[in-house]
Amino acid sequence: MAAAAGRRSRPGARPAGQTAIRSKPVRITLDLSPELYRQLTQWTGAAAVALDVPRVALADAMRAMIRVTTENPGEVLERLRREREELAEAAPRSRLQRPAPPVTARPPR
Repeated sequence: MAAAAGRRSRPGARPAGQTAIRSKPVRITLDLSPELYRQLTQWTGAAAVALDVPRVALADAMRAMIRVTTENPGEVLERLRREREELAEAAPRSRLQRPAPPVTARPPR
């Protein structure tokens, strides 16, 4: 990347091109607790009944949830804040959070 930038700074160099637009889908992996996974599969089962279809795929449900979230982020942000606060209260203080021991002066050598 640095070499390409260097070539563009030379007199008479071609201008930088446009960044390629990604056309392939991006795959993500998500680890869920067993309880959260049960809740998701129960929800997709109920959604299938409500939509009068045999099944709602987990991936389709997640895509729809992401779209709803991006249209109305306030509620999701509030949930994230609340869960982070609960985790902070429940977690024992880590080594990084503990106050440092007092520094004592060493006698000169």
